[in-house]
Amino acid sequence: MRFAFFNAIMLLALFFGISFATETGRWSIPLDGTWDFLPRLSDFGEGGRHMFESPEADRSTWRKIEVPSCFQRVFKDLEYFEGVCWYARKFNFNADPESVYAEFVFEGINYLSRVYLNGQVLADHEGGFTQFTVPAGKALKHGENLIAVRLDSRRHLLKLPSLIGYFNYGGIYRPLRLEVLPKVHLADVQIRTKRIDPPGVIGVDLRIEGPGGDLRQSGKVRFEVLNRNGRVVSVQERDYFLTGPSESVNCDIEIKGRDLNLWSPENPYLYRLRTKLHGGGITVDETAATFGIRTFSARGREFLVNGKPYKVHGLCYHIDFPETGRTLDEKMFALDLKNLSELNVKALRCHYPFESRMLDACDSLGIMIVYEIPVFWLRSYDRYQLLLAREMAREMVLTGGNRPCIMAWSLGDECHFDPVDYQVFFTALRDEIHRQVPDALITYATDTGSEIMAHIVDIFSENIYPGWYNFLGAKPVQWRADSTLMVENLAKVKGEIQNRIRTFPVMPFWITEVGGGAALDIPRDRWELFSEDYQATLLRHQLDMIASIPEISGIFPWIYNDFYDPSRMEAPGQRGKNLKGLVTIERKRKKSFAVLREFYRKWGR
Repeated sequence: MRFAFFNAIMLLALFFGISFATETGRWSIPLDGTWDFLPRLSDFGEGGRHMFESPEADRSTWRKIEVPSCFQRVFKDLEYFEGVCWYARKFNFNADPESVYAEFVFEGINYLSRVYLNGQVLADHEGGFTQFTVPAGKALKHGENLIAVRLDSRRHLLKLPSLIGYFNYGGIYRPLRLEVLPKVHLADVQIRTKRIDPPGVIGVDLRIEGPGGDLRQSGKVRFEVLNRNGRVVSVQERDYFLTGPSESVNCDIEIKGRDLNLWSPENPYLYRLRTKLHGGGITVDETAATFGIRTFSARGREFLVNGKPYKVHGLCYHIDFPETGRTLDEKMFALDLKNLSELNVKALRCHYPFESRMLDACDSLGIMIVYEIPVFWLRSYDRYQLLLAREMAREMVLTGGNRPCIMAWSLGDECHFDPVDYQVFFTALRDEIHRQVPDALITYATDTGSEIMAHIVDIFSENIYPGWYNFLGAKPVQWRADSTLMVENLAKVKGEIQNRIRTFPVMPFWITEVGGGAALDIPRDRWELFSEDYQATLLRHQLDMIASIPEISGIFPWIYNDFYDPSRMEAPGQRGKNLKGLVTIERKRKKSFAVLREFYRKWGR
């Protein structure tokens, strides 16, 4: 039944671009499709004799590329290319640019990018996983326009993540568009659940933005809550008076008991908030957003969904498809969601934010998300990296703050630096998220069991690999395990976890990584590392050990799918892949798939 609902949602809402928003006075111009493309290892190309950003530049020798895409998966000769790439395309704008506000919305470019419009620099952006917007400004003109993007994916320039344990895909790899809004418009509509007991209450905060100057405008903001069937179930209005570039408006809205349906993994009920801006006797702007009424909270050792204890059936997920790389492969993602349903997985964790279509699916299907800032394997940091991490957190809130599927906000994964620096860096990130989402549950995935993070987060999360890295860490490495040593290592790790539970501050405890690797072509020897049999045997013992600790309320095995990682070449069958998946990168199931499926049928019931 749940998957039948998924089919309808995916086909109608995700893959055919149907939006719930019915907007007046605003529209968008999709910029996906064919672009001119030029890979260029050097930094030259801006200005000078080339002027690649200029509408007059000769691009007759450039390649053609479909956007969104990862260029390493489009061009075989660029499979391992990292460097500067230029993108350019023309589009028509058939309105008066002076009468509207227009901005480009980029869902994902890796890594450094500079955006040009008609030869003028609009903005620079750093980061490969967060959505960002770029105002078109006065560079936009009526008729034909040319947008150009210069990006640089060289790994030595990466700041966050500074080290990567996965393939460094480059390109404009997620969708982009030009959003056109009225001069005075609604912005940053944020929706929060304030009460789940009847009547339910949501809080709405937004800004009204205008050109500033001498403009004065007053009127009303009308809020309408629509249920799943499109019926209006609650209405509120607020007055506003815009005297500068922006004005904040907030409102609490009640949903009566008979119309109140809580969002949960078992019942992912979605509402729509339709917001109308009225002024001068007309509707100036209108927008809509989906949301769910739900709470995530912690009580002692328990993680709560809508006030009730919940054992989280989680799984780590990495976006890597054999043909498209990190660009969403819609058919394969649909298969992934089907497999996740069969596994009885209720939550996903990834080292970076999902794009909007993936979040749409999770909202609709009731799949909870640990939303993680791409602070990964950081070994030291400077002031700039902290500022960059805070900016990424702000960008994540703007795109994910209304998502009912987001259960917790993660500050990062497996970073190692001085304890004092830990305190400064991660406290600043936590506070940045709480400034925008005051009730956000904060977590962080440690691989050291450090007590420092227990005083910063709301949920203590730990990555463990008993029976795996204790063998791979041997000198020299032996590609075989030993049953006695495996059991001893499991017991040792269990004791360490129980000690942390006894001595650390009381909070929910999650295991956010656990598992081992397997290649399909390794001989079927139960104790051969990277064999299917050992992976399945090890995972079964790891999960049984975790289940024997009742205080643990969430498990996220690493990982659903194998993925490309050129740094992994030495182990049997690796050949540039991380092999810890339950399925291969082509989505062929390993024996460990059945192990997790059977475990989740029983655990937490």
